[in-house]
Amino acid sequence: MNFTAFWKRTLLFACLTGSPIYFLWAQGDNDNFQRQDRFTLYYSDSWELTTPDKAAYTREGTVNFIDMVFYGVFKDYSREHKLVRDGFYDDQGVKRGLHTEYFQNGSVKSTMEYAEEGFIIWELTNDMGENEVTRGTGKFTVFYYNFEQVDRSLKLVEGVLNGEFLNGKRTGTWTYKKDGGQEWDEELYERGMLTKRTSVSASGTVELHEIKPVIISLSSLVTEAFSFDPSSYTHLNQFFEQYGPAYPTTFQRSITFPGGIKKLLLLLSANYSIHTDEVKLASVTVDENGNLTKIKMGGRQDLQRELERTIKPFELKFLPAVANGKAYESTVKIPISNDGQWISFLQNSSEDAIYTYLATVNQD
Repeated sequence: MNFTAFWKRTLLFACLTGSPIYFLWAQGDNDNFQRQDRFTLYYSDSWELTTPDKAAYTREGTVNFIDMVFYGVFKDYSREHKLVRDGFYDDQGVKRGLHTEYFQNGSVKSTMEYAEEGFIIWELTNDMGENEVTRGTGKFTVFYYNFEQVDRSLKLVEGVLNGEFLNGKRTGTWTYKKDGGQEWDEELYERGMLTKRTSVSASGTVELHEIKPVIISLSSLVTEAFSFDPSSYTHLNQFFEQYGPAYPTTFQRSITFPGGIKKLLLLLSANYSIHTDEVKLASVTVDENGNLTKIKMGGRQDLQRELERTIKPFELKFLPAVANGKAYESTVKIPISNDGQWISFLQNSSEDAIYTYLATVNQD
């Protein structure tokens, strides 16, 4: 299946109808539910979802149950009900505004501001009690994380970032060094503007023109992925069956995944190792309890094996389709490809545009 041809058909269909097409991917009118679904989540000491009796932390927050993202204000508490962290997510599940972490004595450990341009550290005190950044000024050292493709699979990579802020603006030299120090990035800033970025790896040195995308908070990465304690649950949906709010009878959604279907398609694209300029369709069945019961890709056996390998890291995090407030077994077709044009479409498209494309795929 050629992606360009399919996308042209999708655009034509959308233009003729005058509105997005949802079909199997219909989400329904769920605004009232989303405004009322603030509830408590329970976390282990490694910030994995767990049972209340095992919880080291709790979160009072709101979840968009269509795309499985946090939105609005959240507050995290310790077992002793001391405030650990607070902040805000926009309606796309993206960190925005000020996020603050606290020491056990209630003093501020860090305050970071998140915007489209990246993050600003306004306050940062290390574990030795030393102030590294005060009122947006100071040199700092923090761990950073991102995902890279290693041996045909996505791996979480950790490194150390050294940088400096001056009055809330990036300044001077920022260095990112991965474990082992064999690969690193260097950025130069002047008055908050990136003037140069150099990336060094085993394949050589390249000059880049955008800020290196990194994740600063490992605990946020774990909570946003809705990671769960395997000693408490066999798959993610079990937590929400036991402790999530009841779905109202008006609630509708398709099969979903933490971060939304766009996030899932990007992860599958990054994990798929057979290079192709076509979009392959995989049939996925998720039962009413969130179990992935069947996956199938037509054609060669090697494609089926690669599909199974590609989807395996994510198979325990699917959540079931819901109609009229009740979960049900559903089979849908999802596209998989590592073609650059397809990945660019995913990265630059809204959730609505992706749902429109998926609806067209599932009509055939």
